[in-house]
Amino acid sequence: MIPGLFSCHEHITLDSVAEHVPDAEVGVVFALRAVKECSRFLQNGVTTVRDAGSRGAANIQIKKGLQEGLFSVPDLVVPGHRISRTGFTKWRVCLEADGPENLRKAVRQERKRGAEFIKLMVSDVLSGQGTPYDPQYSFDEIRAAVEEAHELGLKIGVHAYGGEGATRAIRAGVDSIEHGASLSDEDIEMMAENGTFYVMTYKAVFDAAADLKTPPRLRETAESMIERYHDTLCKVRKAGVRVAAGGDSHGFDPSMEATAMLRSGFTHAEALAALTVNGAALCGMPDKGVVREGFIADLVALDGDPLEDIHALGKVRGVAKKGQIIRPCEGSPEC
Repeated sequence: MIPGLFSCHEHITLDSVAEHVPDAEVGVVFALRAVKECSRFLQNGVTTVRDAGSRGAANIQIKKGLQEGLFSVPDLVVPGHRISRTGFTKWRVCLEADGPENLRKAVRQERKRGAEFIKLMVSDVLSGQGTPYDPQYSFDEIRAAVEEAHELGLKIGVHAYGGEGATRAIRAGVDSIEHGASLSDEDIEMMAENGTFYVMTYKAVFDAAADLKTPPRLRETAESMIERYHDTLCKVRKAGVRVAAGGDSHGFDPSMEATAMLRSGFTHAEALAALTVNGAALCGMPDKGVVREGFIADLVALDGDPLEDIHALGKVRGVAKKGQIIRPCEGSPEC
């Protein structure tokens, strides 16, 4: 029995990976996608999902709808939009804002909509024209967004594979680096000093490298990123930076994320913490992530002990959310 798992970087509407949806159909299609995704998460032992941004901030309304209790789904933590500079590679699924004052206003607007944290795009994406490490915002712009978010009591996470964009964001005091495949020693040292979380999305990069349908240039970039990931993870662990993990719309696989950690020197207990208690801390849920009296009873029964065999994370036998059985235990009188 382990605590319910946390996936700390998802896009429950699949807005940037699935077929494009016309504006008039966004509400219904995104909602149906989210229900399907969230139901799958819960059946696989993920009792809390931290979304990382949705076109039109649809995730906020979807969360409100799911709170009606019509479906059994994980608890959701949502930011609203991804905020990006004008002309960002994936601007169609972002809220564009430029300059310190406009970024402050964008953060305020997100808070007004109901965002529970802020998501900012500070480096490019794999499919960009340059490299995924190309910076997108100046230090002053990032600092303005960070200051405004913190003034409003919100955390701020940034999309950053590495490079100058990540460095500027860490210097500016962001709360989490999302992806972070290639961070410098100085970046990691600053993260340790600032208490910045590291949210890995290893499977998304692995899938891009392994899929023969991926364009050759992108596949080559992803392959090089895999090696950088292991180097960064090793250094992050040694520095004491808290790690969480997510699937980034590529099907969250806790066993794969944990295996990448083990290959980089993590213990089984440290890998399990990244999927549970560290996620709870990032999401501001101090009463989750641990099996202990007084904590919320989000629980997962596994066929095996992940402290000995990390692949047991993929052998879910039963799920309980807030003490309610969601997926009955299968084949074991001990459950």
